[in-house]
Amino acid sequence: MTLYLDSSALVKRYIAEPGSTETRAIIAAARTGLIPFPALLP
Repeated sequence: MTLYLDSSALVKRYIAEPGSTETRAIIAAARTGLIPFPALLP
């Protein structure tokens, strides 16, 4: 699955800040191709 992120999401991937946990979970799910719909909601 291709996942498009803006720069703020990319920063959350590498630096711990609010939203980092959710961003990392979505990136991990994209690697498997299985993203539950609620994970995409804020």
